[in-house]
Amino acid sequence: MKTVSIYFFLLSAFLSFGQKQVTNEEGGYHITIPDSWGVKKEATVTDVYSPDEGGQDVWQEYLGISTGEANGLSLDEAFDYYIKTDFPDYYPNFSVINSGKETVSGLPVRWALCSYRADGAANNESKSAVIYNLFYLFLKGDVLYFLNGIAVESEYPRFEEPFRQIARSFSVSK
Repeated sequence: MKTVSIYFFLLSAFLSFGQKQVTNEEGGYHITIPDSWGVKKEATVTDVYSPDEGGQDVWQEYLGISTGEANGLSLDEAFDYYIKTDFPDYYPNFSVINSGKETVSGLPVRWALCSYRADGAANNESKSAVIYNLFYLFLKGDVLYFLNGIAVESEYPRFEEPFRQIARSFSVSK
C-alpha cells in the first residue's frame, strides 16, 4: 500500500509539472493551462494564449472563457441556440464538424467543433483563413460558461488536445 501511495504522489507531481492554475474570481471559475501559455483577465472573461510564434503567426491560438445568464434555458436549449442561430448569424460560412456531450467536474457539458471563415492582417498583408473553434458550454444554476478554443484550420490538430485538457480542467468555484 505504501508503494501505491508513493506511485500516486509521483504520478500527480509529474502530471502537474508544466501547468499552472488560473482563477477568475469575478467569473467564479478556474482552469489549468500549460505553463508556457499567457493569461489575460478582464472582469468575468479569461483568455489564455499559446506561446507567440512570431510575426507570421497571424492567427495566434487561444482559448477564451466568458459567462452569461442562461435566462432559464436548459443546457441543451442554450447549446442549440448558439450552434443553430447565434454563431451562424455571426460567423461567415459557419458549420459544425462534430459535437458531443460529456461530464466535466461533475457538470454536464455540450461541445462542438465548428469552422468559419475569418480575415486578418500580418506584415501589411490581408489574410483569410478557415478557423476552427472548439466550443464547450457549461451550465451551473442560471449561469452559462462559454469556452472557445480558436485555431486556424491547419494548426488545429496541434492544439486540439491542449484545448480539450484546458476545457476538461474547468470547474466552477462559486
